[in-house]
Amino acid sequence: MRPGSLTDVASERLAAGAVGLSTLLVYLWSAPRTVVLEDDGFFLQAAWFNAVAHPPGYPLYVALSHLATLVPLGSVAFRVHALSAVFAASACVLLFRLARGLMLAREVATVAAMTFGVSAAFWSQAIIAEVYSLHVLLFLGCAAICVKIGDQPGPVAGRDVVLIGILSGLALSNHWPLFVMSTPMLLLLAWPAGASLWRNGIALVAGLLLGLLPYAWMIWRTHVVPEFCFAGPITNWQEFLSHVGRQGYAARDHNPGAGWWDRALFSWFVVRETARQCTWAGAMLGITGFICQWRYWPRRICWALTLGYLGSTFLLILLLGFDYDEFHRHTFRVYPLISYTVFALWIGLGLQRLTVLLPASWGMALRGIPLPYAAGALLLGLTLITHLPANYRARDTWAEVYGRAILGSLPGNAVFYSNADTVNAPVGYLHHVEGVRPDVQLASGHSLELNGRLIRPYTLSAPELQRVIAAFVAGSSWPIFYLNDFPHAYGEDFFGLYFQVNREAPASHARAILTPAIAQYYRAIAALPPPTDGWENMHLRLLRQDECRLLAALIAVTEVIKDPPTACLGLHGRLVLAQQALALDSNSGSEAARKLLQNPEALLKEAVYKKDRALFEGLYALAHQSPGRKGD
Repeated sequence: MRPGSLTDVASERLAAGAVGLSTLLVYLWSAPRTVVLEDDGFFLQAAWFNAVAHPPGYPLYVALSHLATLVPLGSVAFRVHALSAVFAASACVLLFRLARGLMLAREVATVAAMTFGVSAAFWSQAIIAEVYSLHVLLFLGCAAICVKIGDQPGPVAGRDVVLIGILSGLALSNHWPLFVMSTPMLLLLAWPAGASLWRNGIALVAGLLLGLLPYAWMIWRTHVVPEFCFAGPITNWQEFLSHVGRQGYAARDHNPGAGWWDRALFSWFVVRETARQCTWAGAMLGITGFICQWRYWPRRICWALTLGYLGSTFLLILLLGFDYDEFHRHTFRVYPLISYTVFALWIGLGLQRLTVLLPASWGMALRGIPLPYAAGALLLGLTLITHLPANYRARDTWAEVYGRAILGSLPGNAVFYSNADTVNAPVGYLHHVEGVRPDVQLASGHSLELNGRLIRPYTLSAPELQRVIAAFVAGSSWPIFYLNDFPHAYGEDFFGLYFQVNREAPASHARAILTPAIAQYYRAIAALPPPTDGWENMHLRLLRQDECRLLAALIAVTEVIKDPPTACLGLHGRLVLAQQALALDSNSGSEAARKLLQNPEALLKEAVYKKDRALFEGLYALAHQSPGRKGD
């Protein structure tokens, strides 16, 4: 069969179709049917109202997601999840084409693309409402064209120039920070055609501007549905640049306590995460491919892929200032997806070299199965089985149950105020999109609850916000419930899932109340296995902290310490009890705190934030330096 024949073209299309269809079926089978955590609920609300999401706005993804909500297929959440699945499956097809463009055998390219498709991080983003599968799709589209024009002799076709511009503009309209971080890879891939691209600069810029049109749509939508847009109406260039430039997230991207040791830990985390994506077998093949590329691929390709891997990993770590803790590890883990596509290409090259080097007789031992198929099937199956437990989420209703517990336990005509992502996203989706509890008013002091914020974001100082909240409380006759960041001058009632403003009591008043609805919810989550998703598992542990605080207030902390319930057995529950035990100001309280804080190494593995570790260490020191222990 000669290259380029009709049979060869048909085989290529068949292989590409198999990659796309198989990964799409896996994604649709494993996708959640309802809202989940991360930013899922926020994107679902933005998609439903055709509004503008959090900075930088993601106008392309939101506009396409809105079209998906119009398809009569399951819940609104599943429709948008299915769109992410389509983007992800299409990205796997492009990765297959890119691998073939780098002269990997068809079966090897198939394995590399499908294995990447079921890798840990990419699979997790392919089944929820998130921008990353579209980000990978657009980047690989640019990369495939850059490889094509970089390898071909002669001038670049005008349509390729325009297409590069359009895809680049669309990528910038989706997730510009991550696209910019990986742009050096594209520049090197297209380097030999640089002069031709320069001569066609007008066409390139025209295509780029065309691809950036979603930002014009974004500005328009902020005036059509301002109440559901993150920043409200964008009225001038300063507001536009502030939103797109993510200026409101500057403090989040640079934590005051983070330093070079945090960056070093994140670097080691990236290495381990890279190895984890396609299992350690894939990691060994990827390292082999990285080494072999310098012999079998042009230097331009090798350096381009290396820069592509470094862009959204180590270079990004240098630019960010995250604390190295569980919360920020979950935040960071999806950023290097382009790096993982590069590693998938190295896995493909490593697999191809392995099958060339192994004795041909090994294929006969496998009853005639060609080695690339046998080794590839083993790698693909191992990756799929390894990451299936965390990414099979078709029955994942944890966030929905949590959101319904909050909304369902509120009295009629209540106000619920929250500034917490993990609460506002699912609660907002259920309320605004699914129509749960229309009698309840959702409110926020920032932009997390879109159609109920008390102010526009990033415009008021803390004292000014306090005055706004005071006026809100005074002007509302509805019962007001809140979760956090709600300073007021009245007493409070604590229900575990939230607080209530008690207008009849002074500010010193604090009372704990366990309603039947909330008690039933706590019993339900205690009977269920922990969520397999990292975000949900992390939030459950933090939620147990409030449950433990409620139980200690209702039963008396001394009784809870004697027989700790499930909610008080983890790090966060023990921190609550240790604080209250030390507040007793007695030797027995210090002794109880010491018992609660035993085995620090095991407990600190559950720390979500750096402040959890700091609090543990402070309480541990207090417990061991009490008057009754001074002689120890």
